[in-house]
Amino acid sequence: MKFTGLALAAIASTASAASFSVCSGKTDGLGVSSVTFSPDPPTVGTLSIKVAATPTVEVTDGATMSFAIKYGALTIKTVEKDFCNDLGVSCPVAAGSSVTAEVEIDVSTGGVTVTAEGTTTNGDGSFVSCLDIPISVSSALSLTELPLTISHEIELTTEVVDHFFGLFKTQFNRVYEHAEEEEARKTSFHASLKRVQAKNKELELPNFGVTKFSDMSEDEFRRKMLTYRPDVPHNDSTRLNAVSHQAALKKLRGGKKFSETATDFDWRDEGAVTDVKDQGQCGSCWAFSTTETIESAYMRAGNDLTELSIEQIVQCDTKDAGCNGGDTITAYDYIQTSKGLATETDYPYTSGRGVTGSCDSSKEGKVVDGTNVDSWKYATPACTSVKCNSQDEDTLASSLNSVAPVSICVDAEPWQDYTTGVLKASSCKSGYYALDHCVQLIGYNGIGGSDGYWIVRNSWASDWGYDGMIHLEYGENTCGVADEATLVTLK
Repeated sequence: MKFTGLALAAIASTASAASFSVCSGKTDGLGVSSVTFSPDPPTVGTLSIKVAATPTVEVTDGATMSFAIKYGALTIKTVEKDFCNDLGVSCPVAAGSSVTAEVEIDVSTGGVTVTAEGTTTNGDGSFVSCLDIPISVSSALSLTELPLTISHEIELTTEVVDHFFGLFKTQFNRVYEHAEEEEARKTSFHASLKRVQAKNKELELPNFGVTKFSDMSEDEFRRKMLTYRPDVPHNDSTRLNAVSHQAALKKLRGGKKFSETATDFDWRDEGAVTDVKDQGQCGSCWAFSTTETIESAYMRAGNDLTELSIEQIVQCDTKDAGCNGGDTITAYDYIQTSKGLATETDYPYTSGRGVTGSCDSSKEGKVVDGTNVDSWKYATPACTSVKCNSQDEDTLASSLNSVAPVSICVDAEPWQDYTTGVLKASSCKSGYYALDHCVQLIGYNGIGGSDGYWIVRNSWASDWGYDGMIHLEYGENTCGVADEATLVTLK
């Protein structure tokens, strides 16, 4: 996720002389007496923040002044300057001497209220000062980029909606065939803005904003993008290919206790994850999730990380329905029948416009040795109930850490509007019958504390979420992350 759309850039044209306060639990050894803006009030362009101070401690060579731009507790950008060389200050500055420091920051957009947390640190690393400088939000009509999230405080007048829609079309290169289509898309866009505002109003930290799906109705988004279609319940007695939960856990964990599992882990750091891909307008998420899990398992078996064919599964798996949906479990069955997957180069993805096409048997036969599925297993006991409130995420984390990235299916309906932050369990459903989208679980962060989250790789390209990723709250089975989590063994 690129944060160039917020920064100090989200600054208000309604601000007057800047107010400030000492950061909670901190002190102000810089002895700041005033903070001013130029221009005042701030406008889009270059903003100068001038700080007048009389330090109570010496400020030494190598001192730095950094600004953390925060939306609530969420840091969206940091700017760090050398206090002596960049801010026009002669160092060292003796205690009791008056000094003025000035920093310039590019202002590119607005639409939210932010706080600039300014911290000064001496060259030896010792703390000097911390100040909070609130910066109010200007009229949304002054924005030159879409804000990362849409505050419920913004009044969605006709002028604001038209302005945001124009920014949306520019950012996502939208050109509509005729005026009637454009008007229909703008109607859906307006509905998206209202939906986003309602969601963010209920959250301490907002997660939702304008995405490339904002000109879709909710129904269109569901039909095109959310196409997980299980053939039979996964606790059905006919699913004999699945290793039993107990046997799988014993084999996967090898007696390893969760307390021994690292609290931060990301398979991208181990080179076990291929680049984020784009399923386009084809409901092929299930095929992407399947292929990605085969790719990671193939690498973990000692082979080079290789991009394998998603299109082979989309077109040749007759048990599933191509662009009209499918399931990872039945896709594993297909791979056993085909005895593996071809490479992406030999059988490239062509269904992104929403048309499945026909299986090319000449390409299907070019399978890579070692990509056939021997068996699949649950990375944590599955849930096939209306409510899944007791899933074992500690076991899932241990399995992920010790084996490979995991295929999961989730409730992704609210993901249409996701732009930033850790998505909370309250924002989506966790029951099995709410699952509608399949993705890849590749890591987690901070799961030893109260703010842990899962790192999930999506198949909606890198211009969605955090460069194609979403962060889901850990420990609450957020979006059903642990309902159907599977790993494969290859042969």
